[in-house]
Amino acid sequence: MKLSRDEVLHIARLAKLGLTEAEVKKLGEQLSHILESFEVLKRVDTSGIPPTAQPNTLQNVLKSDEAKASLSQSQVLGLRNLSFLVLVLLLHGIIQRA
Repeated sequence: MKLSRDEVLHIARLAKLGLTEAEVKKLGEQLSHILESFEVLKRVDTSGIPPTAQPNTLQNVLKSDEAKASLSQSQVLGLRNLSFLVLVLLLHGIIQRA
């Protein structure tokens, strides 16, 4: 299904997009290709396939809770100081974020 220039502009207006002429042409080609792909899918016989909302069975993938040792208060406060140092170094450009 080939979209007209007016249809592309209407879609762009609905999406609140300001397009150049080159973008209108490119978007028109891309949207037309997508619609043609759906036309192909419409011809696929799905009469023997029951409608489904989720093709895979859903299950929780959670591991059981296990108590583990945590950081002490002084260790956490030490990390706070380290975090502040890293922030200062980042802000001054001494180190860069990976």
